[in-house]
Amino acid sequence: MGEMSASDVITLVTAAGVIVALISNLANLRAKRQENNPAIIEMRQDIKYIRSAIDKQEGVNGEQDRRIDDLGNRVAVAEASIKSAHKRMDDLVSSKGGS
Repeated sequence: MGEMSASDVITLVTAAGVIVALISNLANLRAKRQENNPAIIEMRQDIKYIRSAIDKQEGVNGEQDRRIDDLGNRVAVAEASIKSAHKRMDDLVSSKGGS
């Protein structure tokens, strides 16, 4: 029992190769089964739809941000114009009141 013959070693190496091949094939079959699983396919489609919806919403949000910025700029211009008009009215009132 202490010594192994060459044929015993070859048999063990062959058996180990067969076991590795079986494990590899089983892993590949399992991966293929998961890829072709209808539930996984449906989830992937749902994820693509969600990504598309998010991208679309980001575009809408960007447009709304630009509009809000534009409104802010327009309000600032209107405020400056109103302030200038008030100053001119105050100058007119004080010039008419003083004469």
